Amino acid sequence: MNRREIIVSALLALACVIALIAAVGSLHKKTGQHGMRGVITEKQFTPMRETQITIGSKGVDARHREGEYRFTVRVKESGRDYHVWVDKRVYDEHREGDSYFFLRPPAPPSESNR
Repeated sequence: MNRREIIVSALLALACVIALIAAVGSLHKKTGQHGMRGVITEKQFTPMRETQITIGSKGVDARHREGEYRFTVRVKESGRDYHVWVDKRVYDEHREGDSYFFLRPPAPPSESNR
């Protein structure tokens, strides 16, 4: 390869790296816009022993659940409390008073959309 081909290849590689960094940064911003951050004000566990059976391409899979795990999260900006259902691992990792980030719930349908 001559010098010109090496310079063009290096510039194309640099452009690809910059485009990749910009794309990852753009995705991160979009995720943050759709999320909310608040403080966990209540942890609630509702016992509901059940077995969930899933039939898929890998066969039958049974999963035992002890119950339902839920946080009540107070978002200061909106002044509202949100109920966020989580799995046992997330429930055990957080305490009341911890900051918690979750995706914004869908807006209820308005009268004009019905």
